[in-house]
Amino acid sequence: MGYKLKTAATSQPVSITEARDHLKADSTADNAYILRLIEQAVEWVEKYTNRQINVASWYLYLDKFPTEINLDICPVREMEGINYYNTNNDLNNFTDYDADLVSEPARIMPSYGNTFPVVYNRPNAVIISFSAGYDDVPEAIKQAILLIVGHDYENRGDEGHRKYPKAVYDKLDMYRLF
Repeated sequence: MGYKLKTAATSQPVSITEARDHLKADSTADNAYILRLIEQAVEWVEKYTNRQINVASWYLYLDKFPTEINLDICPVREMEGINYYNTNNDLNNFTDYDADLVSEPARIMPSYGNTFPVVYNRPNAVIISFSAGYDDVPEAIKQAILLIVGHDYENRGDEGHRKYPKAVYDKLDMYRLF
C-alpha cells in the first residue's frame, strides 16, 4: 500500500504578502527565501497533521481490495476513480462503490449488494485516485504556518533548533489525525 502524489497543489495557503506582514519585513529582498520557508512550513504541517492543506490529487495503490478502504490523506474532496487489474491482468474501472467523504479518514466500500472484485496477484493491483485539501484553509492552520515561517526566519542557520513554539502545536493539535 502506498500513496503517490498525482498533481501537486498549485498555490500556498499563506501569501508572500501575509508572511512579510507577519515578519514585519518591508523589503522584498528576502521574498525567495520566505517563499521557501512557506513551502517548508506547509510540508511540515501536512506531515504533522496528516492532512493535505491545499487541493492536490493523489493515487492510493493496494495489492488487493480490503473489506473497506480508508483514505488517510484528509480532507478528501472528491473520488476520481478506482481501477484494478482483473484476474486476466487487464485494467478495469470499478464503479459499484459508495464513498463516505464526510468521515476522517474517508471510507470506500462496495455499494449495497456488491463486493469488491477479485484482482490479479500482482503488486499495486488496485489504483484509487482522489483529490484532497481545503477549499478554505482553517485560520488556525494558516496562523501555525505563519508562526513556523517566523520561527525559521529568525533562527536561520540554527540547524539544531527544530522545535517550534508551543502555539504552533496548540493550533494544529485539533486538526491532527492519527
